[in-house]
This record gives sequence, C-alpha cells and structure tokens, in this order.
Amino acid sequence: MSNSWKSWERRCAKYLKGERRGADFGDARGGKNDLIHPTLSVECKLLARPTHQQALDACRQAEAAVEHPGQTPIAVIKRKRDRDDDALVVMRLRTYRDWFVE
Repeated sequence: MSNSWKSWERRCAKYLKGERRGADFGDARGGKNDLIHPTLSVECKLLARPTHQQALDACRQAEAAVEHPGQTPIAVIKRKRDRDDDALVVMRLRTYRDWFVE
C-alpha cells in the first residue's frame, strides 16, 4: 500500500507551518482535521483525478473538524504527480462569505 498521502500530509504541514495529526483521527464528536494548526482547520487530499464533489466533500470535512473558534476551514487538494506548489486551497463560497465578507 502506498504511503504517498501520508507524505503529502507531512509536506503540507511543513508548508503551512503546522503539524501532521497522524493516527489521532477521531473522537466522540467525529473526525479530526489532518493538521494541527492554531488558525486553520486543514484537510489534505491527494487525488488521481480531483472532482468537484471530492473538493466539496473535503471542504465540508474541514468545516466539521474545526476544533477552536476562529479556525478557518480549508481543503488543500493536490493532483497526484503534480508539483506541490500547484495544489489548490479550496473553501466553499458560503464559508468564505461568512468569514471574510459579512
């Protein structure tokens, strides 16, 4: 089994100055985000052919995993074999509006 997604999470944590959560992935209230970060709730996805639905699901997963008030939920989506710098940071429009417009 490939560990490329774990490697992607490690690189993403380093890039965003966070810490990879690792095996601590759930508790009584549900799943946890992929990175420990003071201001972000981050879902890291490494996908062969990312679809809109996968991006939307990742955004909702990040929103559901917010641990502290003020954490901004984002999904960092990378297509396999692409450069890390070409990964996309994704947020739902509704979430963006609620955080940055209103």
